[in-house]
Amino acid sequence: MQQIISLEQSYELRPDTKVESKSEFVLQVKEKNLWDGIQLVYQFNQDDVYFTELEVIPNSENVLLEIILPTEKKEIRIKSFVLDSPKKIQFIFSPMYNANSISLRMSSYSNYSTGKIVIKELKTSDLFPILDHDDLIKKTKLLGPWFHQINLDGIKTRLVNSTNSPSRPEGFTEYFTEQDFIDNPIWIWSKFEDFLPELKGLNVLDVACNAGFYSFELAKKGANVIGIDNSYEDIVRAKFAKKIMGIKNVNFEIVNVDDVNEELNQKFDLVLCLGLLYHVEDPKSVINKIANLGDSVIFETIANVNSQEEELINNRSITSDGYVPTVPWLKNAFKEAGFTEITQITNPDFPRVVFKCRKNLA
Repeated sequence: MQQIISLEQSYELRPDTKVESKSEFVLQVKEKNLWDGIQLVYQFNQDDVYFTELEVIPNSENVLLEIILPTEKKEIRIKSFVLDSPKKIQFIFSPMYNANSISLRMSSYSNYSTGKIVIKELKTSDLFPILDHDDLIKKTKLLGPWFHQINLDGIKTRLVNSTNSPSRPEGFTEYFTEQDFIDNPIWIWSKFEDFLPELKGLNVLDVACNAGFYSFELAKKGANVIGIDNSYEDIVRAKFAKKIMGIKNVNFEIVNVDDVNEELNQKFDLVLCLGLLYHVEDPKSVINKIANLGDSVIFETIANVNSQEEELINNRSITSDGYVPTVPWLKNAFKEAGFTEITQITNPDFPRVVFKCRKNLA
């Protein structure tokens, strides 16, 4: 990997003047609720993915180091490190929205300590070009863990470096095989692929796209796809996969679902909202936001398929950050959001429900 940034090419955030050549930098915050930082400037290739490693030496415990991507649209947090002792840290990033720098900031906001951080031996390298098969395996592993099984020129991401997710809680094993676990999320894709319309030329949005499996499959069928997620690391994985696969008609953006109506100023021919509703505190609000983005939506979520009550169930053994809806609750929420054609695609006893929802535009 070719080194493209050195300390000699770094700039201070405050003031915006070039730093003289030296072997290390010091970030120092003497009071609470302040920050200090340096900005590393380079003319990045917006389609590439970069790997940075550096040594950091804090002089106290509970010191916060933030890695920030300042862009034309918004500030994106790449990574945060809470430091208690000297260590070497690494992070992956990919430019977005014409960003040409990354920033390293020490912050004493919240409960983090004041003090200083010495930064040494910083270097950033472009992961492209890929040299050979072994190099692709090495860099795919470096980008992991992967939640989606994506075929990168014969290399399957989850076989190189996978997460332990999706989890298989009690009661799901009869629906979810070991091979399903390995090839996630192909098993979900198979539940609704045949129900998709002719996609050639359609504008499609993939909400909570993760590393992009569904986005790529839609693009292969001729759709013009935007994949969004609030996880920067997942978007970087998706951008890496896009370049390896050479798929042009798909793009990825950092967007939180709470801000989706404000940040995406368009309507789509088809929207996918898969594996999201059981991860949010207010799923009805999310359904309403998604309904504003298009008149045809495919929703997929864990659900309680046994209860006939219209309710959200607090079941932390299944989801720790949201609720498990019942099917009657989902149908009513879709109806309230303006959908008039609500079709449950999956079998009635299958706990990962898929609904195809449309608005009657006549």
